[in-house]
Amino acid sequence: MAAPYNGEIRVFRYLSWFNAWEQVTAFPIPLGEELIGSVGLDFLAVSEEEAWAYASWVTKRPFPEPPLPPYVQPVFEAANPLFPNQIANPHHIHSGLNAARWRSQETPFDAGLRQTIDVPDASGAITVEAWGLIEAADSTEMALRIGIDPTGGDNPDSPEVVWSAASAPTNFTQFSVSAPAQGSTATVFLRGTLNGRYMSGTAVWDTVTVQNGSGVNLDFEAPFITQNSITVPEGWTAWYQDSGYAPTDGRDVYTVYAAWSDSGGYPWSGPEVVTANRDLSGGTTGAIRSDVTPIISLATESPSVSFFYIYETGDPPPDTTFLRFGRPYQTQCELGTTNCTDTPGIPLLPRNVVRPSTRLLAASDPFNADRAILVWDSLQTDTVSKDVYATYVVLR
Repeated sequence: MAAPYNGEIRVFRYLSWFNAWEQVTAFPIPLGEELIGSVGLDFLAVSEEEAWAYASWVTKRPFPEPPLPPYVQPVFEAANPLFPNQIANPHHIHSGLNAARWRSQETPFDAGLRQTIDVPDASGAITVEAWGLIEAADSTEMALRIGIDPTGGDNPDSPEVVWSAASAPTNFTQFSVSAPAQGSTATVFLRGTLNGRYMSGTAVWDTVTVQNGSGVNLDFEAPFITQNSITVPEGWTAWYQDSGYAPTDGRDVYTVYAAWSDSGGYPWSGPEVVTANRDLSGGTTGAIRSDVTPIISLATESPSVSFFYIYETGDPPPDTTFLRFGRPYQTQCELGTTNCTDTPGIPLLPRNVVRPSTRLLAASDPFNADRAILVWDSLQTDTVSKDVYATYVVLR
């Protein structure tokens, strides 16, 4: 048994003749790091006199700045999918027959719509008003804002954008913001932010009006169209934050450790660093999830240990802006050696086979000593539907 206590990973063995647990070793957690998740264990009896045991765990060294929530792309859609023939979701429509919304079932988002408008009086002020509401399991984790970039830029994080106060109304409420014009165009931003994880949230906007400006489809009564696989109201462009593309030096650092015993649990060797998630430039992104499972195999030559885990972010297809989601990875080393520091190779399955992975379970195949069974939970790209995958991995 292994358990964290007072800054250490403490390992115990059971003394059956005394009906008691005895601590056999302790591995200090490095200063500045913290344990994430639980400690994984695997045990294999080699003979009547010999047994191997492995332990593995993940630590996190937090980035000194407050981390961004793991923002990903929400689902953009029409509030009334039956438009214009019938009415659906009337509680999400302020006026007319349609409105715009985006939502997520379990993942945070910081996203919205934008449109560049014409400004007839470049010396006057621009005022934008819109009606918005939210639906969330916890309204304190969500907020709406409306913004104007009087320079006509398309970056919602630009310092040029003037934002309204953040609010989270559960009934339609009018938002308003004003800014002096700085040219013949300006950009209107509608924003909805969900910071809570493992909870649902929906942002709804309707009936945008502009003083000293003219745009198109400000009432969302025109058809919704597809832009880069995202459904948006005609005349508008979707945007969203992807925390997977945060700067390398702005992430927490995660490290996988392993320790082992070749004598049934006493004494122990290690711990050794299994791997860190390193990008092509050599920087440490620290994007490994807290799941790491060791599998011992004697069917290989030489006998080996494989560590299975999932990256928080993965690799998008070349020349695309797709989100980066985790997939199962494997690092393998020779049984009883310290040669476990190799960075992982390619994912176990190609991208078109697996969707975003969230949890990983691994176990030795009881019927075949040179295989491991992997099972993982995943979200589909609509962030609502779930799949459960299972596969065999051959240990070589």
